Amino acid sequence: MYPLLFLAPIGVFVALYGVIRRERLYFLLGYFIYGVVVCGNEVRAFVETEENLRLSYALLWGVQSILAFPNQLNYDGSKAFKTFGYKIFLTFSVINVLGVYISNDIPHVEPFIGKIAQVYHGVLAVLPIAGIYLISIDKIPVKNVP
Repeated sequence: MYPLLFLAPIGVFVALYGVIRRERLYFLLGYFIYGVVVCGNEVRAFVETEENLRLSYALLWGVQSILAFPNQLNYDGSKAFKTFGYKIFLTFSVINVLGVYISNDIPHVEPFIGKIAQVYHGVLAVLPIAGIYLISIDKIPVKNVP
């Protein structure tokens, strides 16, 4: 069986949990987990096939992992924090829209696995839009910064 079918949904469900609970830490943790899983898989595929495109995919999801590395910064509702959130969330969305596109063409696996990967990337492409919406209507819990 393909191990990514069991590892990848962990990141998706943690990110979804973060949106439902409006917890930035879980949201970022989900994207971090998913990025590490995809990055590791693409590095493995690069080593096996020596396709440069695989290395570029690994680097792209590595960037997602770096941006999503969970931290415990307090969201203070400031304009600077909102702007930063918009940029990060749009980046996550764009990366995963690309994931939907490239998951359709995975030559070394069965087609149904590519379809499952498309669903995972699709969910992760839509979740940041929900985050942007919640930030824009001030529904993210604001924490006081000491």
